[in-house]
Amino acid sequence: MRPEDYPLVFPLEETRVVKPVPRGLEREVFNIEFKDIVGGREYEVMVLLKDTTRNERIEKIKTPYIRQFENIVRRLYANGVIVSAAYMPWDMRGLAEYRLPDRLLLGLYDALDDVVQWKHIDWATGHGINVFWCSTNLNTQYEYEVAKRLLSKMEYLSELCLDLMIHGW
Repeated sequence: MRPEDYPLVFPLEETRVVKPVPRGLEREVFNIEFKDIVGGREYEVMVLLKDTTRNERIEKIKTPYIRQFENIVRRLYANGVIVSAAYMPWDMRGLAEYRLPDRLLLGLYDALDDVVQWKHIDWATGHGINVFWCSTNLNTQYEYEVAKRLLSKMEYLSELCLDLMIHGW
């Protein structure tokens, strides 16, 4: 996904700064809970570590994808509702000159990007879609990799089903 497309997809949030007060112990563990985050993205947590001898080190930790939408799929499925949608693993990277009246919700994204796939899953399950029909002919390594990565995420999602529709064009 191109950085210039991020504001189209990821809600803007302000940077939050927290300064925990150490108690002077040799090893301390801090647990800080952030409330009212929007979600729909991965977050980067940056920690500045200082010890008593004034050594400093910066650690960056990336969180897993945090959902933006409530997952309503289980509730719908329990009531006998199954909603499906087509998932097209197209290569959007070469479409910089895409000038049709249509505008992609994720901008010109790379479907191999994990955060893009998690965003698709978040949107789908948050809007009641519990089946993806992955429509492909697997004629390129790119489409194969997209389908493979999408399949690898299914082990974490008992509420989402993926069906590959392979075309022989």
